[in-house]
Amino acid sequence: MHERGNTEKYKMRSKTRYTTVVACVFAVAAGMAFFGCGGGDGDEGDSGDGDSTNPVPTHVVGIAAIGAEESVSGIDGAHPDIAMDSQGKLHIALDKNRGTELFLYHKGASGWAGGLFASAQPGGTYNASRMYIPILATDAAGRAFLSCTLGNKGGGLYLGQGLFYFEDITTSPVSPTWFQTTTDTAGTGVAAVDPYEPGKVILMTVDGLWHKFNSFGNEVSEGQLNVGESGEKIRFKIAPRSGRAGVWHMAMCGIKGLDGHTSGLDGQYQNSVRQAAGRPAVSWAGRGTYPEMAGDYIHPGISIDLVNPEVCYIAAAFDAGISVNIWDGSRMLYDATALPVVDANGTVGIERMGPAWAPVAGGGSFLAWASGGRIKMKLFHSDGTSGPTLDICDGHRAAMCTDGSLYIHLAYNKAGQVYYRRLTLEAQ
Repeated sequence: MHERGNTEKYKMRSKTRYTTVVACVFAVAAGMAFFGCGGGDGDEGDSGDGDSTNPVPTHVVGIAAIGAEESVSGIDGAHPDIAMDSQGKLHIALDKNRGTELFLYHKGASGWAGGLFASAQPGGTYNASRMYIPILATDAAGRAFLSCTLGNKGGGLYLGQGLFYFEDITTSPVSPTWFQTTTDTAGTGVAAVDPYEPGKVILMTVDGLWHKFNSFGNEVSEGQLNVGESGEKIRFKIAPRSGRAGVWHMAMCGIKGLDGHTSGLDGQYQNSVRQAAGRPAVSWAGRGTYPEMAGDYIHPGISIDLVNPEVCYIAAAFDAGISVNIWDGSRMLYDATALPVVDANGTVGIERMGPAWAPVAGGGSFLAWASGGRIKMKLFHSDGTSGPTLDICDGHRAAMCTDGSLYIHLAYNKAGQVYYRRLTLEAQ
C-alpha cells in the first residue's frame, strides 16, 4: 500500500453513510482531549481540524484517505504525543529521550510552529537532570495539562513526575501558567482529564498512585488505583460517562525485582469500576511468557472505547512482536500467556513508549506501530474482531489522537524529524 494525498481514496469502498449530530461531540485524544459544540474558528484551511459540525460516522470500518505529510519540527523528537484542544487546534509535545528539554508545536493557519518551552538544569527552575516522556491532556474549556518524567541521576533535586498547566492552550501555547512536581519514586507521570470534573487533572504515577490537581495548581486529593508494583511502566486513560465520573483504566508491565520491587508481577490491568467493587487487578500479559517486560524499556499502550466506557485495549512491543489483549468490560479476551501477535516484526521505535491507539466513533480503536521502517495500523473491536493491517507511510514512534468525528491525527518520527498526517476514516 502506498502513501496517498488527502484527496485520494485509500481503497475502494461502498458509499459512506453518516449520522448528523446536533449534540456536543467529545474529541478523545491520546491524552484525552475534548472539544464541544462550536468547534474550530475556521482558519485551518481544508485541514478539517476542529470542525465539530462534521457528521459522526455510525461505524468506522477503515481508513478512506491518508493526508499529505506535514513537517512539524526539525528535531529528533523521541516520545511524541498529540492532542486537540477545545477549538480544534492540534498540539504536539516532544522530548529528546532522557534529555533535559521539552518542546511544543501547534498547528495554525500557516502550518506548524513552536519549539522549546522548558529546559531542566540542576539548580535551575526545573531542578532536574532529565525531563522527558511528555503526555498532553486538554479539556473542553481550552485548558491543557502536560505531564513528564523527571530524573536526577546527573544532579538536581526533582525525581518523580512533573506537571505543566496552560490556562488557554489555543491562544497562549508558549508559556505554562504553573508547574508542579510529585515524588512518587522515579517513574512516569501520566496526565488525564475527566469532563465530569472540569478544571481538574489526574496525574497518575508509579504503582497506580495518583494526585488530583485543580487549575490553580493545588493538590485536592490523592489515592491509588491498585494495579500492583509497576515501576515506571504505566499508561492511564479516563473514559468519560455522561452525568457521572468517568472510568479510569490503567495497565502496566511487571517490574524487575530491584529498587524495592520484589513481586515480579505479570503485566496487570485495573479499572476504577472493578476497584470500587473490591476486585483485584487482572493479568493482561504473563511475566513468564514475556520476561522482557521486566526491564525499564517496554511500556504498554492503552485505549478506551467510545461506546463502552468499561472496555480497554492494551498492547506492547514484546520480543514476539506487537502483542494485544482486550478487556471487554468483564474479562480479558485472551490468555495472558498466549497473546495474539499482530506483527512479529513490529516495534515502537524507541524505549519507554508503547504502541499508539486511537479510539473511533461507533466503537473500536486503531492500533499503530512500526514495521520495516513504516507505520502500520489495524482496527480492533471490543469482541476481538479486527480489520486488515494497513500500510500508512514511512516512519516510527507513532502517536495519535481522534477528533470524535471523521479523522485520526497521526504524529511520527522519520529520519530524525517529526511529521504529521491527517487520516480520513471510512464509515458505514
